[in-house]
Amino acid sequence: MSASAVSEDVQRAWEALTSISSTTHENLGFFERRRLKKAEQLLAAHDDPLAQWGRAKIALIRGEFADALETLSTLIDAGQTGLELLQDAVSAALAAGNADRAEQFARAAVEGYPDDDNARCGYALALIIANAPKRAMGVITNVCKKDPDHIRARRVIEILRKIINGDTQPPSHIQPGEY
Repeated sequence: MSASAVSEDVQRAWEALTSISSTTHENLGFFERRRLKKAEQLLAAHDDPLAQWGRAKIALIRGEFADALETLSTLIDAGQTGLELLQDAVSAALAAGNADRAEQFARAAVEGYPDDDNARCGYALALIIANAPKRAMGVITNVCKKDPDHIRARRVIEILRKIINGDTQPPSHIQPGEY
């Protein structure tokens, strides 16, 4: 298969993946499931980093968090970068309950993209599962100071208040879309 055919398959797979709005397999509609299957078929024959990342996104959607985390970790450890890649890695690590990797990837996202409020939210979530709620509150408070109406930050603050007040224990993992 020629290089142009490879990139065309991978490009078509990514078009299918980006058209899927749900973050969990259970919430996929008929057409989203079809697009997910099509993306999987298109990526199967390719092993370049973009194809590997696509397969990791599919694993995330399917709830195969350990597999997604392993693939994304390998890509990042090999020098692949980018905010969306790091955010996917944070999501996989949070869902797999791997606080160390979640914090590592989230910190890298915040350092590389300091103006991205969603990266800061991911960092706060990583600190929550690492049982560092006071540090998480410091991170998320800065997001709320910048944008008091940031919806994701507001949800994170609510869970942090419950944890800090002793009303609930920090979760051991956080599923995609949960906060």
